[in-house]
Amino acid sequence: MAILEIDSDHNNRDLSKTNKRESLDLGASTMEFQLPELPPELLFEIFSFATSGENAVTPFLLGKICHEWRGLVFDSCPLWQTIDLKLEYDRDVQFSLLEGWINRAGSLPLSVTITYPKPEKRRHLGHAKQMEPILAIPSTQVSSLSMNDVPHDFFGALAAQSKVGPWPILSYLHVSSTEGDEYPDEDDPVFGEMPALRSVSINYLYVLSVPLPWSQLLHIYLGWIYPYEICGVLGRATNLLSLDVSAVYEEPNSTPPTETHQTLRRLTFSNQTSKEYSLFKSLRLPELGSLELRLTQPDHLTGEDRGPLRVFDIYPFLSESGCRLVELSIDDGALAEPRLLLWLSILPTLRTLRLSNNKWYDEDNPEGAFLPLGPDIFRKMAATPSHNPILPFLENLTFEGSQVSFSPDLVMNLLHSRWGDDGAPKEGGDVSLRSVVCKAIGPTWTHLNEEQKLIVGKWKGRRFRVDIQ
Repeated sequence: MAILEIDSDHNNRDLSKTNKRESLDLGASTMEFQLPELPPELLFEIFSFATSGENAVTPFLLGKICHEWRGLVFDSCPLWQTIDLKLEYDRDVQFSLLEGWINRAGSLPLSVTITYPKPEKRRHLGHAKQMEPILAIPSTQVSSLSMNDVPHDFFGALAAQSKVGPWPILSYLHVSSTEGDEYPDEDDPVFGEMPALRSVSINYLYVLSVPLPWSQLLHIYLGWIYPYEICGVLGRATNLLSLDVSAVYEEPNSTPPTETHQTLRRLTFSNQTSKEYSLFKSLRLPELGSLELRLTQPDHLTGEDRGPLRVFDIYPFLSESGCRLVELSIDDGALAEPRLLLWLSILPTLRTLRLSNNKWYDEDNPEGAFLPLGPDIFRKMAATPSHNPILPFLENLTFEGSQVSFSPDLVMNLLHSRWGDDGAPKEGGDVSLRSVVCKAIGPTWTHLNEEQKLIVGKWKGRRFRVDIQ
């Protein structure tokens, strides 16, 4: 899919590339340059590659190369399906170019991105100018719509239009603002009917005031939002399957009311701006199967001025939800080993566990220095004659980026208990585990010896994935 980037920088880059070719003067004896004759189908694939990606050129540039290419480019509707419109309000030519671009896409679905100028470049901008881009695109033809940096009072101006929509094939909608949180009027229709809408992404908006067909949404991303808004979204989006939450504001001394959601399967929580974890005190997600936690930036967890740790505990959330997690990922967090063990002890259905770049503290002294991780987690995952392992159905284990107080011998013992150490499977052993990646750091963490490498080679020969370093 080609990308139309209607802005002066991109057009200048295209023009520069064309002028460089036309300005070559190699003298009268130079043979006339001839383009190779390629089948139209192959040329189309080349054009599709050239007009996509980070360093894409526009179809306009390709059309300047020669008459044959121009005809093929202008007749190839798929090259014109994706529009990236970077608005400049002093360039009315953008809209004539946009009209021609849309016409060349024919009747194919359009993927449209509209990026408004930064606030300092759109002063004294009237409602009419704000609405020109959204009114210029054929709503019945748009399958994906992204609006970045929408100006203040955008929703009021949009609602004032007599006809905005309907959007019969729109399946994805993204809206973000940079002028502080917008307050759309929840009684305004804003976008009209959107019967195919399934995925929504919203940043810097009071999301509960955005009028959307909540019950038909399956996937939602929310950024820069309060916990009560997240609970409110779950209360409205009753058929939601996945929720991705990033940058949650703190609500001091406040916990949202308990919200139970019966269909959510996947939750991703990423919070790089604060230590706001009260959300998990309010959620009950009995059907949750995948939980991904990206808790903070690593540099917030280092140095003498890291500040007091706020205990992060999802045990009440997991136990009271009664969910049967199959995937758990925790990145860039400050964790206490006994607390994590408690979480894992109630997750017998877990198939994938990923622990990456976490730091560990003493639960009895949370203000003290971070400590290397002890051996208990790996010991309790190993099967022994005296006790059954935790996570008996684990298939994929990734542990990386943490300081530890043990050697690779402990990981090898875990794998011995699951796989045995020769070419044949261990008698009575549990072979659900298929992949182990362990990349730790610390003075006790050493390289595998030659005997261990030989055993690892045998495990790999049995199609297990093993990476210990």
